[in-house]
Amino acid sequence: YVFRSPAATVSISDEVVTSDAGVGGESLDGGALKADRMRAYNAEGRVVFEGNVSMRIYPKSKQEPTENAPADNAKDGGTDRAPTLKDVEIDTP
Repeated sequence: YVFRSPAATVSISDEVVTSDAGVGGESLDGGALKADRMRAYNAEGRVVFEGNVSMRIYPKSKQEPTENAPADNAKDGGTDRAPTLKDVEIDTP
């Protein structure tokens, strides 16, 4: 997911980003999220969304490996490839 907000406060010493101005975002697979407020805790690796939270997610589809792509790891279902990132346009609330 990539999230955008019109305003945010960063506490470098606490490693926390907060926004009370609304936040919106999308994932590369079409998922979307909107909320009135957000707090991101870098040290804990978590983001908390509050107030009128709306989220749309889609289940991952199981794809057959192609000749050039590595197969999924049998145990954890992950892949050996890093995700491809791209720039996306997102309307903020």
